[in-house]
Amino acid sequence: MDPLNKIDITLFSVQTVNLITKHTFNFTSMKKLLLFLAVMLTGFVASAQTTSNPWALGLGGNFPDFKGPNYSIGSYLTDAYWQYKGVPIRASFGRNLNKSFNVEASFNMVKLDNTGFVITNDKFWDADLALHYKLANGYIISNEDAIIDPYLYVGGELAHINENTYGAIMGGVGTNIWITPKVGVYAQAAYDHVPDFTDDYFHFAFGLKFRFGAKDRDKDGIVDKKDKCPDVAGLKVFEGCPDTDKDGIEDAKDLCPNEAGKPELQGCPDKDNDGIADKDDRCPDVAGLASLKGCPDKDGDGVADIDDRCPEVKGLANLKGCPDKDGDGIADKDDKCPEVAGVSSNNGCPEVKEEIVAPVAKPAVIVYFDFNGTTVTKEEKAKLDNFSKTMAEQKEATFNIDGFADSKGNDDYNMKLSQKRADAVVKYLKKKGINVKALEVKAYGEANPVGDNETDEGRAKNRRVEVKMK
Repeated sequence: MDPLNKIDITLFSVQTVNLITKHTFNFTSMKKLLLFLAVMLTGFVASAQTTSNPWALGLGGNFPDFKGPNYSIGSYLTDAYWQYKGVPIRASFGRNLNKSFNVEASFNMVKLDNTGFVITNDKFWDADLALHYKLANGYIISNEDAIIDPYLYVGGELAHINENTYGAIMGGVGTNIWITPKVGVYAQAAYDHVPDFTDDYFHFAFGLKFRFGAKDRDKDGIVDKKDKCPDVAGLKVFEGCPDTDKDGIEDAKDLCPNEAGKPELQGCPDKDNDGIADKDDRCPDVAGLASLKGCPDKDGDGVADIDDRCPEVKGLANLKGCPDKDGDGIADKDDKCPEVAGVSSNNGCPEVKEEIVAPVAKPAVIVYFDFNGTTVTKEEKAKLDNFSKTMAEQKEATFNIDGFADSKGNDDYNMKLSQKRADAVVKYLKKKGINVKALEVKAYGEANPVGDNETDEGRAKNRRVEVKMK
């Protein structure tokens, strides 16, 4: 290289001579920069989203180097040569595919320093399509929202060199540094293999990158991808979910989302501060007991004051909190004789008994049965038909259905036989529409004979069922 045209530069200083700009990097400075970037890559984690803003637009510069691939690594690190003059232009447009992959298309144009080597014409451009593999994807770098966002990439390109256009493949590394969730800077380096051209080349790109396309349906400033409640505006602290009553408890976990309340009561208020949420408190304006649903019990009898007819004196729950000194089941306040047990019909005083001679009830109907029989005969059904009309009219009355047998057979057999005869009468009355609940059935066996069991005529009278009003 002609020493008159060679310009030494530091990392951030460029000197222009005769409108032709050539660069040799001071790689002591470059190595310091690379060390600084490495520290940042391992040390930075923060909160720039990766997939929430799926589109990216990049603007910057692209610097090709056709000499570098022919240098040894040692030579390249001491004499990097980026061939350009004027202002390099690079524009890129990318789309996030998922948390690991992006695809990016770019166009680069620059005037080259064509002082020999393989470059004979200063017009250079290339159009690239590359697939980026992000290292900050939650697998390699655990935080996929990292500010420092390194990546590897491969792709294909069309490169216009020395007035000819060639196909090429490339592979490289780069990183984005997100200053805000949507704005960042990027730097990348790649090796470009051009099979049909004399030499391959390196290229280095730097610039700004802008991300966009995030959706925020509820306009709460939290993108839908990070918003657990994307259809209703909410707070960042609750990942986009609302806190309508502003009590610090998100609505989804707030049992009283429209009233500010206490965390220990899952967001519900407690006006009387008795530890029972107002919605569950029968007495929300006065402190009470949990066992009484928040109501007080001044006399300590287990009956809440609002239900206690005698709130100042201890009493019985079944008497609504009132005492009963004489134990007759009538509260003292209602008992005209509180010191002596009585009956409610006499206002708690002892019952005044009147001697009443009750007449002996006679059977209204007697149904007779054949020897050893349990079937109601046609003649006996007629009796029941007539009497069932009277029974139906006596809606409040109760009737006894008593079954009997003669003395033939043993006692146990005759008891069962008399029960079957009584059941047969009940079954028939039920068919006639009589309420069986008004019928009290009892079997007597051969007890209470009305005829002489020593004669056929007497035994026939004993094989019977008596129906009578109780």
